[in-house]
Amino acid sequence: MKPTGQVHSETKENMYNILIVDSNILFREGLSNLLRQEPGIIVVGESGTVADAIEKVKTLSPDLVLVDADLPDLEDTGGPGSVAAQHNGSKEPHKKNGLHMLRILNPQMQVVLISNTASDDLLLYAVRNGARGYLPKNHSMPKFMASIRALERGEAVIPRSMVGKLLDEFSRITSPTEQDGLSVLTRREMDVLYELGRNRSNRQIAVHLNIAENTVKVHVHNILEKLNMRNRRQVARYARIQGVVSAKLPRSYPSPERAKVLTSRIERNETLTRMTDSVSAIFKSTSKPR
Repeated sequence: MKPTGQVHSETKENMYNILIVDSNILFREGLSNLLRQEPGIIVVGESGTVADAIEKVKTLSPDLVLVDADLPDLEDTGGPGSVAAQHNGSKEPHKKNGLHMLRILNPQMQVVLISNTASDDLLLYAVRNGARGYLPKNHSMPKFMASIRALERGEAVIPRSMVGKLLDEFSRITSPTEQDGLSVLTRREMDVLYELGRNRSNRQIAVHLNIAENTVKVHVHNILEKLNMRNRRQVARYARIQGVVSAKLPRSYPSPERAKVLTSRIERNETLTRMTDSVSAIFKSTSKPR
């Protein structure tokens, strides 16, 4: 016979694990009790703030995080004492939204905004920050559970009436602008590109950027794919030609002016990537037979 703890762990792994983040204790506990009655679902935890949710995500590894749109610390300004600064181990400002902070902890985890109100702006806010959509709190329980089951199947939960608005925004941010090859890279990929341009190994890059070596390998692979290059030697040469590496500036960019331009493009690309994921999920959802 297996030890009890092991049986529980295996059961948890085979279930759909949900973390509820809402400052309203009554709503949070009520939803938790209702979800626990559903087969195949485990509510692994509850939180009243984004800061507490971040700690629980690290230990509980939920499949889905339901986040209240009215949380006081959801829109993090990135000050020295903020959620973002605390969880980046830095006193420097970091402009990170709570949804985004949760997503980067585990990119495979689903994050969905829940709210008392429904609006196009709220939908765009959620999708821009990596959410899989949002759920109105005033849904009936059968309708709410239908959305939860859709998320469990890997679908997005976005009202069909708002798909047009999302596609309009997607079209707007993908409209032709002045571009160069570097605009397809995220901020972290630019950091890795800078290190590659200085001919550093994966281990050296991991130590310098304070990330895991496997994470570096993923970034290198993504850089090769995005820049359509065969090997890191080619990437390193490209970085030097583009002025990413500068002996005078130990930064990812050759000058403050250039940095401002590239940073804007990188932030735009990160938003585009998150929106692309959501739009793709919508198309998958709508193309599946009902």
